[in-house]
Amino acid sequence: MNVEISDLTRRFGRTRAVDGVSLQAGAGVFGLLGPNGAGKTTLLRMMATVIPPSSGRLRLLGRDPGSYGPRKEIRRRVGYLPQNLGYYPGFTVAEFVEYFALLKDMPPRQVPRSVAAAVEQVGLGDKARARLRTLSGGMLRRAGIAQAIVNQPELPTWSSRASCSPSTPTRASRARRRGGGWRSAPRP
Repeated sequence: MNVEISDLTRRFGRTRAVDGVSLQAGAGVFGLLGPNGAGKTTLLRMMATVIPPSSGRLRLLGRDPGSYGPRKEIRRRVGYLPQNLGYYPGFTVAEFVEYFALLKDMPPRQVPRSVAAAVEQVGLGDKARARLRTLSGGMLRRAGIAQAIVNQPELPTWSSRASCSPSTPTRASRARRRGGGWRSAPRP
């Protein structure tokens, strides 16, 4: 199982953002559907090890993220695209993706090739040297997707609005479902 969640809860003060969620998911694509404020983004943030649960059991890729060592290993194998991605406007697309590759503790010798592949995968190869501040909203979302897939994650997680780019997540998802990793899929 890639994701094993049992009675997971996350509180912010008195508010229960996630209340007793249980689920199991193996390889493949699954979605979280629900109204605004239902806790979908909070659950994804816990799955990306950004925030810990208040209670319950969480296992990702066969590991418990409750301690530093397993959490670090999970982060190497997860691709996370948050709803609102922060970035340094002065970074180029390639620098931005490289920064996240290094944060994910990728072997330095793999980074240049992986960055170039991720940037190409999302259709920004011709913009690799463009500063993020010069990109359109859609291109920024694609740069965010590139950072999420640069490590060829076993557990990619997108937040709802983050996947609004009409073709890129679909192409990336099709490539992943075919079992070929994050290689480019043909355009529809």
